[in-house]
Amino acid sequence: MESRIVKQAREFCSSLFPEMKLSESQEFEIFSTAMLATTLANKVDNEILKNTWLNDNISGIDGFFIIVDNALYSVSNYNILFVEGVKFKNVEFCFVETKTSKSVDSSAILKFYNILVSILEKSDNCPQYIAQCINAFDDESQKQKNATLKVNFYFCTQKTESDISNLKNNWKETISKNEEKIGEFIEIKTHLIGSEFIRKIYESNRTGQVSISIPKNNLIFISDKCCVGYINALSLLQCISFEDDDLKVLNNNVFEDNIRLFLGDTDINKNIQETVRTKDAFFHLYNNGITIINSEHRNHTNDCTFYSIRIINGCQTISSLFEIYKDNENNKTIANVILPLKLIEAIDEDEIEFIATSANSQNQIDTYQLLSNREFFKTLESYFHKNIINNKVIFYKRRIGQQNKQGCINVDLLIIMRALMSSIFQIPHRASGYFDSTMNKYLESLKQLNKESYCKLIYIITYLFVFVEDYLNAVGKKDKTHLLKHHITFIIFKIINVGIDMEKPKKMGEIPEHWDNETIDKMYNKLKKLVSNSKEFEQNINCILKSIENTKLDVSNITKTNQKILYSPINKVIPDFDNFCSKLSQEIINAKS
Repeated sequence: MESRIVKQAREFCSSLFPEMKLSESQEFEIFSTAMLATTLANKVDNEILKNTWLNDNISGIDGFFIIVDNALYSVSNYNILFVEGVKFKNVEFCFVETKTSKSVDSSAILKFYNILVSILEKSDNCPQYIAQCINAFDDESQKQKNATLKVNFYFCTQKTESDISNLKNNWKETISKNEEKIGEFIEIKTHLIGSEFIRKIYESNRTGQVSISIPKNNLIFISDKCCVGYINALSLLQCISFEDDDLKVLNNNVFEDNIRLFLGDTDINKNIQETVRTKDAFFHLYNNGITIINSEHRNHTNDCTFYSIRIINGCQTISSLFEIYKDNENNKTIANVILPLKLIEAIDEDEIEFIATSANSQNQIDTYQLLSNREFFKTLESYFHKNIINNKVIFYKRRIGQQNKQGCINVDLLIIMRALMSSIFQIPHRASGYFDSTMNKYLESLKQLNKESYCKLIYIITYLFVFVEDYLNAVGKKDKTHLLKHHITFIIFKIINVGIDMEKPKKMGEIPEHWDNETIDKMYNKLKKLVSNSKEFEQNINCILKSIENTKLDVSNITKTNQKILYSPINKVIPDFDNFCSKLSQEIINAKS
């Protein structure tokens, strides 16, 4: 009879690699690597996850991935960090070796150690693409001076936890000797992992449910669905993490409804950790505590159990505490920490969204960031990620702290707002100047959005804006042409939609109410046709650039006036703007014929 972990590995692999025929050992390689990656990283993309498996290419290494400041990268996409000049602080090179057989000896881990030494010594027979990856991070870390690099080696077997404990005792000397040798090059930690640990991660990822019991004496019920109180930090961290001897990983499912991901080694998070280390018994005096949503609770004799918990406020606090908790020597310190706590019972999505937004609005978080948790923007995120134009996906980074995705057009709400201000809102001058100080006024209209049809319009407008920006950056950096991105976007939006009622909104920042689904479909189809044809798109932009030569938007004027002309309303820099667009539209049509 098959074990549970064999069945779970097959179930998972059939979803990740539906077209591939895999052996049982390959399934366990993929399964183990993926489970470790999903729980060590804050956010996981399936395409990156696929590339963490090395497909039997290297003896001694079945899986390899990189964790950079809590984000997951593979050998296929880590270069994006260097291309975009991203600064990083903590880099973990994670190697995975697996064994499905019952008979395992230390030669299995010695293979890995020997390969790793060959990589670090840059031997000719080492896996070059892994060596290049490590060398690239090493070179960059020396430039940045404050970045730390380390290796984590995960040896996974289908043995029970008691068997793993025996292996640790038997292999202790071998591991210590090799870690000391490799430690001359880079910090390394070896983890021996059994099937139970991997299985727990999988089952938690699948159900997403975490429960916690809190002593009744620690709680005061304000109503039947809300209570306040306190909790010991150690008991909470033990509840929301997976532990296997010296290995601890945080269950990121509990942050699913949190607006922000863990922001890493920031000054605020450093202060949290410093407070724990120096004033652990008084931590509750200096920290606001956390807010938890739960689906239901049950009263017992001495405690209350809260089910399906989600931490909606306090991600930075919990993650900072966890960084200390990972070091076993600090458990006594964490045990002294008391966390103020609010628990709210809610299952309705709108109610959860409202609670999360309200809880975070009292912290240092901008209005545009709070919007990201609204259901419309979750729908928008999904729409962006599943649509493709010119073989390009727009990756909308809805949550704070998300990393760019290689091979995609990466945008956040600020870029989307600039695109909207340069089109629907009809205020490109506001996107050019005073953007930060006036954006909140325009965000008010986004709070009212609930039509799914607007997703496709916002999507295509964002694509248009990014397309315009990229083209102008490529041709006009020296002569300031790239500064016209907002105005060029608006002119294209106007001329493409000639014949559609484009009356300016009555109130600043409003989306016209008379735009029904049919109107939106017309706009979408016209804009999609344009951006899908790069030759036609470039011809249109060049025609626009030529047409504005005799207006105040001419590049020479922008340079002379120190760009302030861009901050004036469009009808002041191009008199009779509607007529200008109509003529320009006709010129473009005539040019085609």
